[in-house]
Amino acid sequence: LQAADRTITAPAGSDYLLGGLKEELQRHGFTVVVAPDWVRNTAPPGTADPIEMFGSKTRYRLYLDQRWRDFCLTGGHRMDYTLSVFDLERGREMLRMTGRDCTPRVIGKFRKALEAG
Repeated sequence: LQAADRTITAPAGSDYLLGGLKEELQRHGFTVVVAPDWVRNTAPPGTADPIEMFGSKTRYRLYLDQRWRDFCLTGGHRMDYTLSVFDLERGREMLRMTGRDCTPRVIGKFRKALEAG
């Protein structure tokens, strides 16, 4: 992830993994622009990114799919998850994580991935 342009669009909300992921991004110097859910899939293919209507064009976008499974004995929630950080400028996925784990451990793995660059 480019150190010079640390701007990222993320979904609105803070449920389960999302809040912790956004906090980690901010700790690592990212400016997080929040996009409401209704923005997704509103623009026809080949047109401008709908987030631009908010006056913010970001370099990266965070995609997250998460499903609650259970509570963890060690704290947090056991989740099925797939997350991706996509570089909008280069058109490629820069980070992908998928699995089933407790929220604190997923956030820890995400933190290590950010620190690795």
